[in-house]
Amino acid sequence: MASLAEALTYSSRAEEAEDLMLRIVRFDPLHQDWIKWNLAWVRWHTKNCDEALQTMNSMSDIPPMAYRVLAIIQVCRGDTQKA
Repeated sequence: MASLAEALTYSSRAEEAEDLMLRIVRFDPLHQDWIKWNLAWVRWHTKNCDEALQTMNSMSDIPPMAYRVLAIIQVCRGDTQKA
């Protein structure tokens, strides 16, 4: 499901990908941070940068590779200082 969501995102169907990622959140209790990282990326693609930031901040531990997504989201929100 996550791979399909990623393909949808890159196929300009990010709204569908977001719906799929929200379903994954309910189905997979073991990989919540990874799912939230991907959900934040999808939300950035839909230009929903405030929700993307909330999603990133809800992670229990942001892995180093995810900080690039966090920086992109901050730029989207107009906060280049935090990025």
